[in-house]
Amino acid sequence: MKDLVWIDGRILPAHEAHLPVYDRGFLYGDGIFETLRTYHGQIHALQPHLDRLQLSAEQIGLELRWSADELAGILGELL
Repeated sequence: MKDLVWIDGRILPAHEAHLPVYDRGFLYGDGIFETLRTYHGQIHALQPHLDRLQLSAEQIGLELRWSADELAGILGELL
């Protein structure tokens, strides 16, 4: 398994990822997440996860910088 992370629109080796001290999520703890299950390298039920992610963002007033299609592509790259 590769130790890759996606941060600020870039895929990096995990050991190269850094958060700025003044990152809003770091300072205030606000954020959203989804836990995804994969089978044989494919994400199970991706669209409902993306729908929930969008709804969660709307509920806390967080603007997502990437569309559902872009996020799906990024997830594919990480796998």
